[in-house]
Amino acid sequence: MKKIFFLLLLTYVAVTANAQKQYIYLKDGSVIKGKMVFSSDPQTVGIRSSGNIYMFKRSDIDTITSSRPMKGSPQELDFRYFFRTALGILPGNSSNEQVAPALFSASFNRQVYKTISAGIGSGMEFYDQTTFIPLYANIEYRFRDTRFSPFVFLKTGYLFDTGGTVTTGGYYPEMYDLWPGPGYETMELTPHGGFMINPGIGMNILVSNNFGFYLGFGYRYHKIGFDGDNDYSLTYNYNRLSIDIGIIFK
Repeated sequence: MKKIFFLLLLTYVAVTANAQKQYIYLKDGSVIKGKMVFSSDPQTVGIRSSGNIYMFKRSDIDTITSSRPMKGSPQELDFRYFFRTALGILPGNSSNEQVAPALFSASFNRQVYKTISAGIGSGMEFYDQTTFIPLYANIEYRFRDTRFSPFVFLKTGYLFDTGGTVTTGGYYPEMYDLWPGPGYETMELTPHGGFMINPGIGMNILVSNNFGFYLGFGYRYHKIGFDGDNDYSLTYNYNRLSIDIGIIFK
């Protein structure tokens, strides 16, 4: 009976060892998990992953291990490309009519060199009487590619208006002095967009290879223009903080 039990135990160990997953760390930073398969070419390594068989040159492989990667391992985190969506506010001082306009943004980013990524983004920004759509380019430099990845960023682009008009006397307090006192007929202004720039710092907090959270703080400068009757025009320079929180996924 003991011999039978011993043989069954050896069989279980052998099957378990044979079925064990392997982790291939490539030199480009990516990690492939699967079962090793036979390769007739000694210069290549085969692995079966998610029902597919992949062949890699040995020169492209950093290490092969059966140990599960540790969370936060630099090899585990791949920033070759990623998407980011966020909600935020643009807080200002108490003299502004709208203290903290809300915003939504979404961007696609791709690694261009080691820890430098670049991308494009858009979204919506909700002001007192109108809404603008930003279209911007984004570049960021990460200090490291780990589970907690601090970085600096720079966004620059243009704000496009969504149409409609704005009634004077309630949009920006700074406009009040431009108009005569009570009894003056209000004027309808048509907003149009303007240049924007937004440098800042952020933090990626990844909980897996493909998903994490994002925090960002920065300084926002942009221009908003208005056109009225009789060739009247007005440009307002906007200086605010930017605070946003969102998710990052790949």
